[in-house]
Amino acid sequence: MSGIEKRRVVITGIGMASPIGHDLDTVSAALQNDRHGIRHISEFERIGELQTRLAGVVEGVNLTKRWPRQRTRSMGRVALLAAHATDAALADAQVRLDKATIRAPFAGVVNALDVALRRALRPFYPEIDQVSLIDYKVRIVDGHDATAARTRVLMVSSDGEEEWGTVGVSDSIIEASWIALVDALDRFLQREFEVA
Repeated sequence: MSGIEKRRVVITGIGMASPIGHDLDTVSAALQNDRHGIRHISEFERIGELQTRLAGVVEGVNLTKRWPRQRTRSMGRVALLAAHATDAALADAQVRLDKATIRAPFAGVVNALDVALRRALRPFYPEIDQVSLIDYKVRIVDGHDATAARTRVLMVSSDGEEEWGTVGVSDSIIEASWIALVDALDRFLQREFEVA
């Protein structure tokens, strides 16, 4: 472990599925031309408790071409859009995931983020293979906000000798999970640098 070199690694990749486009060039052009993608949704009129009639609808994304139906039948549209955007971000970052790399045939977006992060860091920090996730909990910060509530992800990680917890908080469960994942590996590496 004393052979660890201190380096900073930046992973860049952009993936999106939005009402104004599904790639950076299209979205940038739309924003520069003051297009926002928000419109009146007549179907909302039938839902009396709903206090809005406006939304941004994501269209033109084939959510069934990437994974077979048997793997996605329990996923809602938002989860499928998140998986689509994650795939695009990984491809943009030139991170390739194959079936042997992912722990299960379709283990989910958070697993894909974990696998991608480890694959990107492993050439520089092979010691991260010592770190494993031993607990993962999701809590809603304020239940009164219903589906707009902030999400808190609590992770407990271990290197076989010590355990430590990390927390991610965001309106997006995926972003909250990403924050906790990155912090878990960062904490491990910072401790390794202190020992070295």
